[in-house]
Amino acid sequence: MTTKRSEYVLKPTKECFDTISEITTSRDISQKLEPLIQLLIRLEGEKAQADEQITSTYKELKKQKFDVKKIRQVVASHRSGQPDRVIRPLVNQIITDKLGR
Repeated sequence: MTTKRSEYVLKPTKECFDTISEITTSRDISQKLEPLIQLLIRLEGEKAQADEQITSTYKELKKQKFDVKKIRQVVASHRSGQPDRVIRPLVNQIITDKLGR
């Protein structure tokens, strides 16, 4: 029994085209995703450096005998959008405490 050569020819199917479409879509997604991942990596590095600087600054303030708890309140108030008229008395209190009055 002989087989015809045409029986062994692969014919493209819908699944084949779907796979090619997925590869193209996957490539497109990858091209969009890679720069965003690189941005996040860079920002996480910058955030870590900023965290180190913040920690170092608070340690320096504590070393100079400032009331770090009150300074954290000032920073939190500023971050939450409190007006200067609310923040200024806190700063004045820190200064007064430092001067020992």
